[in-house]
Amino acid sequence: MNRLSRLCLLVLLWSCAAFATSIGFTDSTTASGTIGSISFSDAAITIRGFGNDARVVDVGEGYYFLDLSYVTITIQGVGTFKITTPTRFFSNKPLVGFSRAGVDGNDLIDGPTISQVWNMKTSLGPITGDGFIFQWSLFPVETDAGVIVLNDSDSVPVTFGATVGAPAPEPSTISLLVVGLGSMAGRAGLRRRKQSAGCPS
Repeated sequence: MNRLSRLCLLVLLWSCAAFATSIGFTDSTTASGTIGSISFSDAAITIRGFGNDARVVDVGEGYYFLDLSYVTITIQGVGTFKITTPTRFFSNKPLVGFSRAGVDGNDLIDGPTISQVWNMKTSLGPITGDGFIFQWSLFPVETDAGVIVLNDSDSVPVTFGATVGAPAPEPSTISLLVVGLGSMAGRAGLRRRKQSAGCPS
């Protein structure tokens, strides 16, 4: 096995290990607002986010968050769109929620409440309770269909769930690297066979 093939194998094993610790989050509620030039009213909204639980940040005092690697939002009657603004899910007893990324990311959806400290490395729920939608208009939240704004609401039912081992629907950067290295290894092998056969490269 040549050096490039060994590197491909190592990266592939690393990629598999990363997927083994993936965690998926779901936040569902009802909202009104706009996406791009499209308006919607009292539509069912589902946000799905994915990340690696090895990257959960422990801020202390029962506060945890995970910046997401892939996020979508489904709006009833409108469609499903990828959120491109960096975002996260967080756990800060007594709340779980969805917000912009980073330790000080502005909250976007708060709730429902939880009764225990949750370190975001185990499955949870689904649980349903009162929640809040706010701050979407303070800074743009971008999607692949334009800016999305959910109107503020101070009391809406929110259903939240988290599942360890949920695979992200988009190839990871590591997986794409494996494909690229595999292609390079194939070309290198073909070139060596041509040269040993006396063919021009």
